[in-house]
Amino acid sequence: MMIKLLNDNPDLKQYFPKFKDKSAEQLRSDEDFEEMALAHINAYDQAIQDSDNVDQLIKNLHGVGRRHKALPGFQEDYLARMEKCLVFALKSVLGDAYTDNMERIYQIWISWTTEQMREGFRS
Repeated sequence: MMIKLLNDNPDLKQYFPKFKDKSAEQLRSDEDFEEMALAHINAYDQAIQDSDNVDQLIKNLHGVGRRHKALPGFQEDYLARMEKCLVFALKSVLGDAYTDNMERIYQIWISWTTEQMREGFRS
């Protein structure tokens, strides 16, 4: 997912200086990159775990947005770029089990979580 994000959005590589000059193949075998990618996935995983406590969920997602706002030059619309990458990752992982209905559901969920992050970014 993070490889796709950086390949599709080379301007975002500036926020990952340790990895910006590495190829996709090099990134796949880089343990530090894997750790960073997992940290990004964990934010969405935590959102799913917190879905039974909406107040906590919104608080956490707003926090993600505020943390990104602290990055020099980071723009709010960058948060939305992750949406396509998440859907791509889900399709890749689920393969034939991935259905159009699942895509609609995940897209709604991912869009909502992104909007919460954007609200945190704006606060």
